Amino acid sequence: MSKHEEEIISLVRSQPGLRAVQISDKLDIDPDVVENILVTATRHGKLMATKVTAPNSLQVDAYRANPAVLGWVAATPPAEKAKDQEQATVKQVQDEIVKQSQTKGPTKIDKALAFLVGKKEVTADDLCRAMGIEPAKYSPTQYLSRLIQDGTVIKRGKWYCLASEADDLAAPETTPQKAVLLTKPEHDPVNTPQHYTVGGIEFIDILRAKLTPEELRGYFKGNVLKYVIRAELKDGLQDYQKCARYANWLAQAETPVTQ
Repeated sequence: MSKHEEEIISLVRSQPGLRAVQISDKLDIDPDVVENILVTATRHGKLMATKVTAPNSLQVDAYRANPAVLGWVAATPPAEKAKDQEQATVKQVQDEIVKQSQTKGPTKIDKALAFLVGKKEVTADDLCRAMGIEPAKYSPTQYLSRLIQDGTVIKRGKWYCLASEADDLAAPETTPQKAVLLTKPEHDPVNTPQHYTVGGIEFIDILRAKLTPEELRGYFKGNVLKYVIRAELKDGLQDYQKCARYANWLAQAETPVTQ
């Protein structure tokens, strides 16, 4: 048994009903390490998990020591006695959870969710400060990984937000300020590069109007070759995306010629 496993099992024995994030907070152990140990200990029968509703309304596991391991019941009790003991232990866990919710402050995850409410973009450093963790030592993702996986929290690069806030951002806007934002899309260097726009007209539209079909296909084909060759020497992914754009236009231009 590892040192962390001993600490976690000892804590759960003394304080049944703890969730993984609470155990991580109390012992200052990486959340992923805590999760792995809890899963393994439960599989080996050292701990037992019960589904409970966390303060954020999500269903999570609350852990307690296996009664057989603690010596509360015989290792092989009769079926009825085991059932009664199980019910009594579940009630004990539930009572302990209620007691802790009344006496303990919010967890780091609770603080993160509260901080994200009403915000479109929150940096990792700001979220760390709100959660009370050191940015240089921990990442919010370590604590919010499950919420990110189930879509409750959205992580875009170094930014975090609640899924509900992202939905609001994507919804139709009505205020004058938001209407202005919708009329000014972000610069797209692949599909609508600024240096290829003249007086509000796409350069590609000018080419289609001025070049013959054969000249236009040659222009597309030349650009496909150009961006493939320079991709590894300049912009990488962006050049491959531009190559795909020109290849698509070339395929559209390659229409069958009828006699």
